[in-house]
Amino acid sequence: ALETIARQVRAAVPEAVLVAVADDRSPLASVTDLFDAVGAMDELTKVLEVAALDDGRPWLVLMDDAHLHDEPGALEPLLRAGSRCRLVVGGRADHLHGSFGHWTRAVRRSSTGVLLFPRLDADGDLLGVRLPRQVPVPLRSGRGFLVAGADASLVQLAS
Repeated sequence: ALETIARQVRAAVPEAVLVAVADDRSPLASVTDLFDAVGAMDELTKVLEVAALDDGRPWLVLMDDAHLHDEPGALEPLLRAGSRCRLVVGGRADHLHGSFGHWTRAVRRSSTGVLLFPRLDADGDLLGVRLPRQVPVPLRSGRGFLVAGADASLVQLAS
């Protein structure tokens, strides 16, 4: 899903700076042709500092497995950067449900995101929406809900 988002942004906004915060376990780590920088958070500290500044370019920082990072580290300034730098994080819903003090709570407060293959009875709470109890098609890999504010729309993001 994160790769799909990055590819769409690259196609729509070619001048955007795309950064993937991902360790070796992440599929993003092997997609080096798509990103301007790829690596673990501690390897990208300087790049993330530049992303938090207003250098006139649009930035997109994607982080895989956010639930594995207890502290936001170099991402903290990005949480306050506003619209010039977008931060997209991926994480397992089952881990994020119990993380009330986790830094991803600030990201979840945006009430914007994609819930892939969600548990219909519980996962909407992560973004402050109620998901329908039944859907007209089976939930499969890459299918879920696009959440924007109070609206949740069924989508197929990736195959």
